[in-house]
Amino acid sequence: MTERDIKFEGTRFWVGADKKAYTVYKIGSVASESVQSFAKTADGLSLAIAYAKYKDSAAQTKYEDEMNKWRMESPDKFLIRICQYLHRYYPDALYIIEGMVS
Repeated sequence: MTERDIKFEGTRFWVGADKKAYTVYKIGSVASESVQSFAKTADGLSLAIAYAKYKDSAAQTKYEDEMNKWRMESPDKFLIRICQYLHRYYPDALYIIEGMVS
């Protein structure tokens, strides 16, 4: 797949054109994972983009809900959860932050 095959890019999901279909991918830390495929027609492309936008908004809402729940905890627990989140989704982030603080 080349860059011109990318039809839509969201925050966490994107749509790519394969030989036979439009596929929605979830962005991962190392590689993207296919989530859903749609027919390679004009309707298929619009459905794939709509699906990617929906999944993006649902993921953002889930993230915001989780962050709001964490803010209600003590500052120490909040910082621990932030570090755990960063370690899970961005393993190198803690080393970068540690280098900035040191």
